[in-house]
Amino acid sequence: MLFGRDRELTALGGLIDAARDGHGGALVFSGPPGIGKTALLRAAGERAEDFRILRTTGIESEAGLPFTALHMLLAPVLDRIPRLPGPQADALRGAFGLALPASEDTRFLVGLGLLTLLGEVAEKTPVLCLVDDTQWLDGPSSASLAFAARRLTAERVAVVFAARDEEEGAATGLPGIRVLTPGALDAAEARAVVEAHSPALGPGARDRVVAESAGNPLALRELAAGLGETAVTDVAPTALRASAAVTATFRRRLAELPDTASRLLVVAAADRSGDVGTLMSAARSLGCDLADLDTAVRARVLVVEGSSYAFRHPLIRSAAYQDASVTDRVNAHRALGDALSTSSESTGGASVLAATWHRALAATGPDADVSAAMEQAADNAWVRGGGPAEAYALAARLHPEQAHRARLLTRAAQTAIVAGDTGRATELSASAAGLTDDPALRAALAMIDGTAENFRGHPRRAANLLVTGAEGLVSADTGAPGFTAAPETGLAATLLAIAAGYAWFSGDETALGRAAALAGRCVPGSRVGAAIRGLAALSRVGAQGRLGTSSDGRFPTAPGTAYTPATACTPGNATTPGSAAAMSSLTEFIAHERTTPASSLIIRMFAAHCARIIGDDEAAADLGEAESTRCRAYGTVSALPDVLAGLAHARLGQGRHREAEATVAEAVAFAADVGQTHVLADLHAVALRVAAIAGDAERCRAITDAHPELTGSPALGLLELGLGNHEEALAHLEAVVDGPESPGAAPAVFAIPDLVEAAVRAGRSERAAKPLERFLAWADAAPVPWLKAVAARCRALPDFDRKGADETVLEYLFVSALDHHAVAGRPFEFARTELLYGEWLRRARRRVDARGQLRSAEARFTRLGAVPWAARARAELRAAGEGDSHEARIPASALDSLTTQELHVVRLAATGAGNQEIATRLFLSRRTVEYHLYKAYPKLGVSSRRELVKLDLPELR
Repeated sequence: MLFGRDRELTALGGLIDAARDGHGGALVFSGPPGIGKTALLRAAGERAEDFRILRTTGIESEAGLPFTALHMLLAPVLDRIPRLPGPQADALRGAFGLALPASEDTRFLVGLGLLTLLGEVAEKTPVLCLVDDTQWLDGPSSASLAFAARRLTAERVAVVFAARDEEEGAATGLPGIRVLTPGALDAAEARAVVEAHSPALGPGARDRVVAESAGNPLALRELAAGLGETAVTDVAPTALRASAAVTATFRRRLAELPDTASRLLVVAAADRSGDVGTLMSAARSLGCDLADLDTAVRARVLVVEGSSYAFRHPLIRSAAYQDASVTDRVNAHRALGDALSTSSESTGGASVLAATWHRALAATGPDADVSAAMEQAADNAWVRGGGPAEAYALAARLHPEQAHRARLLTRAAQTAIVAGDTGRATELSASAAGLTDDPALRAALAMIDGTAENFRGHPRRAANLLVTGAEGLVSADTGAPGFTAAPETGLAATLLAIAAGYAWFSGDETALGRAAALAGRCVPGSRVGAAIRGLAALSRVGAQGRLGTSSDGRFPTAPGTAYTPATACTPGNATTPGSAAAMSSLTEFIAHERTTPASSLIIRMFAAHCARIIGDDEAAADLGEAESTRCRAYGTVSALPDVLAGLAHARLGQGRHREAEATVAEAVAFAADVGQTHVLADLHAVALRVAAIAGDAERCRAITDAHPELTGSPALGLLELGLGNHEEALAHLEAVVDGPESPGAAPAVFAIPDLVEAAVRAGRSERAAKPLERFLAWADAAPVPWLKAVAARCRALPDFDRKGADETVLEYLFVSALDHHAVAGRPFEFARTELLYGEWLRRARRRVDARGQLRSAEARFTRLGAVPWAARARAELRAAGEGDSHEARIPASALDSLTTQELHVVRLAATGAGNQEIATRLFLSRRTVEYHLYKAYPKLGVSSRRELVKLDLPELR
């Protein structure tokens, strides 16, 4: 019986009942040693008697062995793997060493395979997974379990984790999963525990135990039991403390065992298999036999069930291993290495890595042969999708030569950063850096450190680290790695492409200039090098502009150029040769990547970033869709958050707001999977702009409260502009455009049209003149129709309300803007131009002409959910003599009623994709896909997939 755990047991009951009904989920119990986490796992098992129960436990000494904990969990159901979709089955077989992997990056296909496998097992009997000592799980097992646990929407599966946290509120390493922290028992509950487990204990000793155990359930039981004969005299030991006293009790119990039983327990503590056969095979070589196993069981140290064994409590395992002599530990690992090596001859796979791991731990000094074997085992684990950072680090520790230690530590750091463990990655990187001056290794370490800094939210630091790493390569002879026949795939080009992206989006023109100069030296003839140099040139255009202004500050023109209808929108008026060449290099690079993608993921992502930078939404969407498809096909989830962030921005620009928000929701989930919190601000910036366009101040406030770094977003200026707060909009947008953080970055440049309109409507046109120079220079150079349209609109705005303005010029500007809008892009900007043109026509007493523009504007705004803008268009229509009788409002899309996950599923189903294909692409289970379709059909007014495919909804295409 558990005392004082009503809240936890209620949560367990709800989780298990929901899973029984087909609504899976997960729960984490987190707390200090002895607080009752393992007991709650036992209680979960007792409440789920009708479930198939799978168990695994993390073991500290083997946390570096990839997928071993997952293998232990799934061992009873491995025979179900052949029933899975091919890529998932291959990924699981590869992870467990049962077959060669089918692709290079299977880490998250393993998680998807786990999800599907649990769902298949649960078809007949619900499944409960119990995971103890989660803090010591190997990284790949932990990531796979968390990945699956967050996606159990429609499965009859429950997962319960127990994680040791020494400090209250410490992170569990399982984001997105509900955490409960059992608290200390109160005095009454503590007395009940002591009375239940040690009824013979006298009142005085009982009260002392209760007082000294600090409400820790394990301390209460073990300390009371440890009093033994002293119980009758009501005397308790002094200075009892929960954690130390419990460990001391266990240690006394271990110290009383015979030597051979103690040696067997050291082997058991070093082993992670839980297999009696493996334990005895290793222990016999140290003079132990089955009688010693019986002794450990009688002493309440081990529990044996069939062919499996376990320590009665994780603290006993820790004590047995930590208190062992160095000789006993080395002998235990050597014996396990020999035993597992023998078994691997028949089982292969993971046993090879485990055998090598134990032999490496048994090494007492540098050993090149053992190091080489450990490196090979780590290589095999990496190919199978594991994250063997600690295996490479162990190989490095054992190698006698410094150069090899540096290389192996670099490899360890690389695998750690891919796994999202930035802290360990930079620690390993620093160790490697202290051992080498090799430019290629130093450049690789710069990439690791730069990636870590970006993950931590410091892109400027990241850019400078990467440029410095590339400088080392360029300074070395041209035979160093990075100078290859295909420069796009070289290390130098890779470093510079990443650095250029970080520098651009953080507004670091100095780092961008350094990257451009290096690109000119090391990859002079490549498209990617030209694109990097183009970005640097473009940043100067975006920051400074290249235009003159008229004497009154209202009409930016090229120096010496008369402002007339014939020249107002003529391409080339504002373009300098440098900006034209910069744009040309970027557009050529983007076009080439759309048709002939590079083999390098980083170069492909750089192309997508470039498309986003110049405002080419169509190219950015195409590149993002293509890269998203690749990531899903190969299980490259680590790249998906950034890929989807770019895709969400592109869809937002295209006016596909619902899809943009759905993409954000999916990307946020993937960011949790791979621990990439750095991308969250960029993702939520999309949601913030959607809310701003909708005029939803409350939602904007909620987003910025959750993400304070977005308080400087230009979207908030757009919100104020839409709500008619022109002075507030102008002040905010000036801070964005003129702020020190991003003088040349695209978000600042793209905010200028909002600033211009705010300034004009606030009667402060002169404050828009200088920023407008920047935007017009940019738009004139960019081959993007919507930018040219908005540029023409902005040219018209300063004279919008001025008496005596040349109406011929103004109309020419508006008509030219609409002509550019009609080519492609940004329906929100299209509607704004129509609105402004309609307003101007009405004020020019051309009401009939005005109504057509205003109706079209209102329709577009309504489709986009731009509430205050649609209201303005309707007000202008009324002022133009048209009442509300026209009310031919564009109805909300049927898709607006769908959840984000339903939208993803429905879009793919509408293309004819089957449920399993959809599940694979979205990293869901097949049952979850079926569940979402079942919920979506009534909302769309259909009853089958066939009707869905025939449904005429352009948003699905």
